[in-house]
Amino acid sequence: MRRPLWLLLTVLPLSAALASQALSFVFGGFSNDGRYLAAGVDARQRSSSCKPMLAAADGAVSTSAVCESVDVVAPDTFRKPTRGRRTPDGRFAITALATSDGGIRIDASADGKTRALVRWAAGSRVTQVEPDVWFSADGSLVAIEYSWFGKGGDARDAVAFDVRAPLAKR
Repeated sequence: MRRPLWLLLTVLPLSAALASQALSFVFGGFSNDGRYLAAGVDARQRSSSCKPMLAAADGAVSTSAVCESVDVVAPDTFRKPTRGRRTPDGRFAITALATSDGGIRIDASADGKTRALVRWAAGSRVTQVEPDVWFSADGSLVAIEYSWFGKGGDARDAVAFDVRAPLAKR
């Protein structure tokens, strides 16, 4: 049975692109001491170790990620928690999104009130933020994966924020 050429030229590249998107997660986990996150091609091929950025009480983040290349990371050095849309203690529902100005916003909601955990201008236009986030075991760090558009086209990255100050705000 012969398949139309247009079908093969349309379906195969599309399915390959969707499969690569599904496998392209870049967050590799938090370090055991809670001071770093691992980011790379995927959870098995970490390529950077980055410090979480500090979020002020109003959620503003005024720094950029500080990362260093890592050739080999011991498997027990970083742990990847379960993804979710709530803080570990269950107090807040979490919403992560790309803003209209190309940044990232992470909000926490409880009892009908919403507060900004993170407002960050990424430096490149953020096009998508994964809705599920990762919290460190103690709930002080939150990591997200996002897509951004640069000179070479779309790329994916991961970033983490220290959200103790905005979570403590009453």
